[in-house]
Amino acid sequence: MNLLGQINSAAKKNLTTLDLSYSKLSELPKEIGQLTNLTTLDLSYTQLRELPKEIGQLANLSTLSLTDTQLSELPKEIGQLTNLTTLDLSYNKLSELPKEIGQLTNLITLNLPYNKLSELPKEVGQLTNLITLNLSYNQLSGLPKEIGRLTNLTSLHLSYNKLSGLPKEIGQLTNLTTLSLSSNKLSKLPKEIGQLISLSRNDGFFWGLDLRNNNFEIPEEILSCNPQEVIQYILDLGDGARPLHEAKVIFVGFGAVGKTSLIKMLTIGEYSPLESKTDGIEITDWSFPYEKNEIKLHIWDFGGQEIMHSTHQFFMTRRSVYVLVIEARREDKYGDNELEYWLKLISSYGGDAPIIVAINKCEMHKADIGKGLLKSNYSNIVEFIETSCEKKIGISELKNSIQTAIGRLEYLNDKIPPSYFKIKEYLESINHDYISYYKYIQICMDIDGSLNETSVKTLMQLLHDLGIMLNFQQKDRRLENTQVLNPSWVTNGVYQIINSEKLLNNKGVISLEEVGAILKKEYQYPTPKEWGFILDIMVSFGLCYRMYEQNESYFIPGAFPKDTPKDFKWEHQNSLCFQYHYDILPSSVIAHFIVRTHNYINKSDFWRNGVVLKYEDNEGFIKADPNNNKIFIEIIGKGNRRGMLSFVRGQINAINKNLGKVNAREMVVVGQKYNEDILREYGEIVNHEKDGIEKIYIWEIRTHRNVRELIEGIEDKNTYDKRKIKTTRGFKVSKEFIAFIKEKRDKKGFTNKNLVEDGIGVSEKTLSNIFSYKRDSFSKETIENILKYFGLKLSDVWMMLQD
Repeated sequence: MNLLGQINSAAKKNLTTLDLSYSKLSELPKEIGQLTNLTTLDLSYTQLRELPKEIGQLANLSTLSLTDTQLSELPKEIGQLTNLTTLDLSYNKLSELPKEIGQLTNLITLNLPYNKLSELPKEVGQLTNLITLNLSYNQLSGLPKEIGRLTNLTSLHLSYNKLSGLPKEIGQLTNLTTLSLSSNKLSKLPKEIGQLISLSRNDGFFWGLDLRNNNFEIPEEILSCNPQEVIQYILDLGDGARPLHEAKVIFVGFGAVGKTSLIKMLTIGEYSPLESKTDGIEITDWSFPYEKNEIKLHIWDFGGQEIMHSTHQFFMTRRSVYVLVIEARREDKYGDNELEYWLKLISSYGGDAPIIVAINKCEMHKADIGKGLLKSNYSNIVEFIETSCEKKIGISELKNSIQTAIGRLEYLNDKIPPSYFKIKEYLESINHDYISYYKYIQICMDIDGSLNETSVKTLMQLLHDLGIMLNFQQKDRRLENTQVLNPSWVTNGVYQIINSEKLLNNKGVISLEEVGAILKKEYQYPTPKEWGFILDIMVSFGLCYRMYEQNESYFIPGAFPKDTPKDFKWEHQNSLCFQYHYDILPSSVIAHFIVRTHNYINKSDFWRNGVVLKYEDNEGFIKADPNNNKIFIEIIGKGNRRGMLSFVRGQINAINKNLGKVNAREMVVVGQKYNEDILREYGEIVNHEKDGIEKIYIWEIRTHRNVRELIEGIEDKNTYDKRKIKTTRGFKVSKEFIAFIKEKRDKKGFTNKNLVEDGIGVSEKTLSNIFSYKRDSFSKETIENILKYFGLKLSDVWMMLQD
């Protein structure tokens, strides 16, 4: 049936819905005006170049969809559609809107992204029922003041325009929860924007206020703060704002590799061959000229003791340059594993911050390192430099490399409000290890009484990132009232406790009173207040556990002896076995595991790298092998062994989730040959089951194993049933899944429309719901179609889905 026939048929049937989308329609006949009963008209994805004036006769129309057509203008008769609640004009060629658009006073949603609009008519202010207005990806250079009349708006999208300013009337939109202004030319905000107190919190995935990629010249971390903090910071800038021109350089590496000696060669040009090892953290300031400015560096020298690596996480930030120091002669023993360990640790806490690898003591040995492979895996490696303090080799090259890396830091020229400078300088001048939060507030108010609570909290986070004043409230609420001005005060306190003979003799258990006896030897820790704070930090970092059943006692596994207990025996036969294989195994993993499971420890069966747990009628032997980057699990007993294994795996998996880029593979023992375990990845076995494969061939012993039996030997019934349900029902998608699929889409350079056209088998609306998180539940068929398009299966992502 031709188009005219369709229209006549629809008129005779008094149809209320007409869908002409995805057709070859290039012209809409005037007879369309006969369909006066229409409430929904979809003309999306057609070649339509104009709308006839008769469109205005569709007085009952409530939804008009014109996504991705060839429209370059709208007829003034569009204003007669006074019952419209939704108008979608995305992906067109509109350069202006008729003033009659203001007559659509029942509009709730107006979508106009991806057009060529350079201005809005003031009549847009008459659309007072609008809840969502999307004007992203246009050419708007300004907004009419009448925008302030749209007081019911909750979402306003203006990203990717040419806005250099906002009208003060923007502050009248007090119901806004989402305001997207990224990729414009904004350099300041009207003070009235501070009235937008309903904006949703920024969580790194959804942005209540998105101001990225503008001309604000402020620290990137500020833009990811909560909207009120971002707004207040920009308003605080005023006219006297200037760049800070300061940065952190963090030296990391194992103990005795020469970090301190290199720092001294860089800063004062000499070192001592008898340099004592660094306990905790030492900070040295170093300045150098850069272009027309002087750059001040805070060089952090981290002690290399493994047990202290867990404390690095709260000092390592993205606003830093990292110098990773290794010793050339250790390369034969550890290969690239030592480098990988530190590179992953830095990536976990420092993101994409620049890394310089210093291969120290090169006069003693010629290192053979896979530099090309490491650079391909870690693109933020700036350079590999061979150094020697004794022979003064590579020192000037290291200095130049640091200066070059600092100069590339994007935030170096970010502007800081004048009052923030004064507060920072005052805090640096006082000789205190810490101050209370209330003292910090008092200092801020004394320097600038106009600062509000949002301002002082924003400054507090900035000072933390710079390492000037550390606040741990995001880690643990118990720590929020203490602002640390001397980081060494924290790490030295932890070091004194962990290395105390008393703790070793007590097999890792120590009381607050005993901690006091250790710390009182240092004048910096005079009272139980300081002792308790250091212990609370250790609890937050996973270095110890508070034993509430013993008054004010703490359990610290890092102080355990390395050897197994005397007379310790374990029967390895007939045990249920499981393994974790890591690319790099941080020493903190087994320590955290022992802390998490301390209530189940069997008698005194624990040591630094292992523990025996008693769980119901079973016992579990869990041992870490740091040299081979493995954790071994064996379960024996007459009870539900699979249930205990699920418990142990749950604890280890929870720890693994916080390891950043460190990868762990779960391995199942599927047989033995010559008394050696034959292993297969647990995930692969689960994938075989989901793909309907009943048996797998174990080539080492030339036999087949039943997939279901292998899994049932590992999972208890509850775990098995729960996972099976996921493969048959609909799913709730996680943010992790959305980010994963979005990355796949973006790598192809596709829009949702492109995916539909390319045969993904899912509607554009469904894709929009997924990527905008408007819905989180979808059918199994929908998820499978998306995965199939990207060459994936449900088994590849099932951990990201919920049934």
